[in-house]
Amino acid sequence: MSSLKCLCIAGFVSILPALPAFAFQAAPSEPLQQLIHDVAYNEVHDRAQQSCWIYHVEKTVDGQTRSGEQVESSDGPVFRLFAIHGTPLTPDQTKQEEARLAHLLSNPGEEKKVAEQHEQDEERLQRLTSLMPMAFLYEPEGSDGDRITLRFSPDPNFRPPTFEARAFAGMAGTVVIDAKQKRLIQLKGQLIHQVDFGFGLLGRIEKGGTFEIDRMPVSSTHWKTTQVSVHVSGHIILFKSVSKQQDEKRSNFRSLPDGTALKQAEALLSQSSQPAP
Repeated sequence: MSSLKCLCIAGFVSILPALPAFAFQAAPSEPLQQLIHDVAYNEVHDRAQQSCWIYHVEKTVDGQTRSGEQVESSDGPVFRLFAIHGTPLTPDQTKQEEARLAHLLSNPGEEKKVAEQHEQDEERLQRLTSLMPMAFLYEPEGSDGDRITLRFSPDPNFRPPTFEARAFAGMAGTVVIDAKQKRLIQLKGQLIHQVDFGFGLLGRIEKGGTFEIDRMPVSSTHWKTTQVSVHVSGHIILFKSVSKQQDEKRSNFRSLPDGTALKQAEALLSQSSQPAP
């Protein structure tokens, strides 16, 4: 299970807006636009720095809640399921999960697929994050110490270069940033109109879809996503139907040595039969 999969499907995971250049009360010596440029840079830079982590995941997709542990290894992510709807796996289900992991580790093609999917997700997020200074217009909504809340809406002058960017740029909502560390704390957005591709002939994403992401520092140098909520629907003829109802919570982050490989990750997941959330 890719740790960032739901972000990519939703389309608007890492987008922040273009902001007018004026000073904000929480950072009077720094123009707001420069602050947002710095936030975008830091988000992209953090994703480019490879690090390894293990954490608890509780994920609800289309009404089914699955929980377990995930490791982000140097070869990509690997997930071990421990419970469904809060009920621990039966012995038979545990054997099936162990067999799935064993197949993954003994099949170079499957390992490569996991790594490639992870890399594609990261590259997509970096492409979209680079649009942060261009896709939206912002206005300040409030502040609480170093926390600054901004309200954003689509910039009518922005010309999305891709289908992905077109969907993302149709959002409006709020974003909360840490002005001191210049990092994203929360983004909540909603598609304010239907997004058509090829005048509707190629597909559409329906108006009203929502997205929320929450992030927090897990070390002196790294931030991680703690919650993702995606609720969108639509249809893209040339690709696939888009119908995503997904909520994911991540907690209990622990850092691992740099270069932790996939086989080492599987061994770590096997050390506990039911990790604490």
